[in-house]
Amino acid sequence: LGNLIPGIFSAMTTEELQQLRYSEALAQYREHGPLIWSRNNFFLLVEAAFVAVVTSKEKPITPEATPLIGLIVLLVAVIWLWVNVASQLLLRQWRKIVLESEARVFPDPHNPGPFGMAQLTLKEGRNLIISITTALYVLNLGFLIFWCSWWVIQLA
Repeated sequence: LGNLIPGIFSAMTTEELQQLRYSEALAQYREHGPLIWSRNNFFLLVEAAFVAVVTSKEKPITPEATPLIGLIVLLVAVIWLWVNVASQLLLRQWRKIVLESEARVFPDPHNPGPFGMAQLTLKEGRNLIISITTALYVLNLGFLIFWCSWWVIQLA
């Protein structure tokens, strides 16, 4: 924005700019958690609907349509996995930006900001701890295994 409107940030002190950067990074970070849930709810609903269709006793799909349905749901499951990976990477990127900005706003290492404190005391944000997004991977992989198994059964 400063490049578009010359001098827009010139009246701000360095501390004010750091606070603004931190606030904006925090807003972006907080935006992505609900988006991850919304995306996963959508894919879970689509996948569950397809499971209901293919396991129904009435068999609402014809044998000729079975390969096409299988291809579609397998593609949806792969897209779901890709969306989960991209979402987690984006969330981690914003978390890193928030932590970097927070370190400038709260420079005292003995009195870090809320994200720094959570990272120190709760081990939050560590790669080896199972996160909610990792649990969503497991759910997604369960559907991928189901659909691959379903394909094998259909082709047998």
